[in-house]
Amino acid sequence: MKKKLLLVPVILLFTGIVLLACTTGYGGDENITREGFYLKVTVNKTRVKVGDTVTASAIFKNLSGKNIEAELPGWIAAEGGKSKDDILRTFLAPSDNAFLDWSPPDILFEPLPKILIKSGVEISQKFKYTLKESGIFVVVAGAFFIAGNDIIGYDWNDPGNVKIICNSKKIKVR
Repeated sequence: MKKKLLLVPVILLFTGIVLLACTTGYGGDENITREGFYLKVTVNKTRVKVGDTVTASAIFKNLSGKNIEAELPGWIAAEGGKSKDDILRTFLAPSDNAFLDWSPPDILFEPLPKILIKSGVEISQKFKYTLKESGIFVVVAGAFFIAGNDIIGYDWNDPGNVKIICNSKKIKVR
């Protein structure tokens, strides 16, 4: 009888851990750490009415232990980007169609602005979105830069392109 009573709390604890693991990153603030870089996006409200404004905060950190000499991608330079602070971009998307594999356009721009992303640097920005229709949305955040051969381990079509993306909590608009 004692073994059965002891088994109940163990099963409940295990169930709780499994449920927590299944929900982390979906429906909550999402962050990602990849190859020594960290990105997080949060929103200030998760329940709003049509016409309300939501503020999203994106934070990028270089935890690689290296100073990264990089360039801004052509599409960011074409939008007026000139500094390391411009590597952060966000957009609002329906949650069932969030672009976790966000592929920005390849725009030729010469010369590409050179930037230095120092070891330990934190870049943060705020973005505002006015919600114009009902539904469930997320803010998708990305950090984009070209690092040449400084970064090992990225296997994309264009070596050296660094792309780190994550979603915010779901925003319910009524």
